[in-house]
Amino acid sequence: MNTAKVNPQAISEKAKEEGSPTRGSESANMQSQLTKEMNAEAAKKEVEPKLAADDPIKPEEAQKVQSLEQKAMGGRRPPADSVSAQAQSVAAKAEASRQCCTVY
Repeated sequence: MNTAKVNPQAISEKAKEEGSPTRGSESANMQSQLTKEMNAEAAKKEVEPKLAADDPIKPEEAQKVQSLEQKAMGGRRPPADSVSAQAQSVAAKAEASRQCCTVY
């Protein structure tokens, strides 16, 4: 599926061609892909300001972005320069610094 053309208008046109969207149909798959992409973008927008400001990122936030981005990419791991990879790196470094300095 070419995700560059996945938009609400294209989904609507495809659903009309199919008669009605049914589970597993191309229009249903297009809608699913669009939703995954929108969820990933929303999660990135939550984390990007923190990355830009060098604010701390919780591991849970980084994991959420990575998971949603990976789903939007069809299960492929996001590239090393992705927002989710940057968030994972920042969160891991913060977690490591917290663990090294904790007194038990």
